[in-house]
Amino acid sequence: MYVADLIKFGAVYYALVAPQPPPYAAPEHVRIFREVTEPSLLRRRASIKGKTVREAQKTFRVTDPSQRLEAGTYLRVHVHPKRFPRCYEIDWKSRVVATTDDFVVLNKPAATSEKQVKKVYLALTTEPVSPGIITHYMRPLNRAPRLVSEDHIERWHLCQMEILDCKKVPWPKPLITKVHKVDNCGWPKQEAAYECKINLMTGKTHQIRAQLAAIGAPIVGDSAYMTGAIAAMADPSINPYGRASLNYSSEEEKAAAVEAWVACHGKEPKSVIGLQASEISWDHEGEHHYYKAGAPWWRQDAVESDLV
Repeated sequence: MYVADLIKFGAVYYALVAPQPPPYAAPEHVRIFREVTEPSLLRRRASIKGKTVREAQKTFRVTDPSQRLEAGTYLRVHVHPKRFPRCYEIDWKSRVVATTDDFVVLNKPAATSEKQVKKVYLALTTEPVSPGIITHYMRPLNRAPRLVSEDHIERWHLCQMEILDCKKVPWPKPLITKVHKVDNCGWPKQEAAYECKINLMTGKTHQIRAQLAAIGAPIVGDSAYMTGAIAAMADPSINPYGRASLNYSSEEEKAAAVEAWVACHGKEPKSVIGLQASEISWDHEGEHHYYKAGAPWWRQDAVESDLV
């Protein structure tokens, strides 16, 4: 019954071929990966015939407890699904922005699912960003960090966002960052931050975070991408998809550089980052609906009692 519940919750995934282990994987994990992805073994599997390894590593949800999986298939089970306990930690009533007979508008916290609607975001960045359209191409690999390139790469996804406005604002006060448990990620102390108003033109996972970090203006508190931006500031050539990337003599050398670049990134933030879905709008039955969220955390006041 427990397994069926996990499947119902959307916590069980599979891929025809196991993905590359992360840099911090245990030796046993790496050994098993090499065994099950041995080329001669993969060639005997009819299910991946005609597919590239990247295509075969794409994950899908298991939706039925009776679904059969081929021997050698990679199976990922989230025994403690992250997003479900999170639902019980949120005061949903306080997040209701508006209600009608047809819908309820919520100020959505991070790490919960959403439908695609037109939204304008506010991002608190470490550096100023010029107004205009920013274009990158995102690696089509379903795991963090999402890597982006300014140059077009075949099969990579187009990512575009428009910076509508960028204004200088005070860096969040120490009490504010302490209350919200914001990670400075080793970023040098500075007096000012920059609040960017962003129209998201394409909607890819981590798009705003990855694109801003790629241009050297990571989001405040974003431990996953800010560390990569710091590494690129120290050595621009470390990013194999950046303007200062090196010329690699072989695909193996390029692959090693990519893995080294991935390792420069940190883990997902455990608290808030400087990003807010600020405005939301959509059309419904001939009517246009528009709502605006409250002040983002970096503009809010905090008192010592908030630390209790």
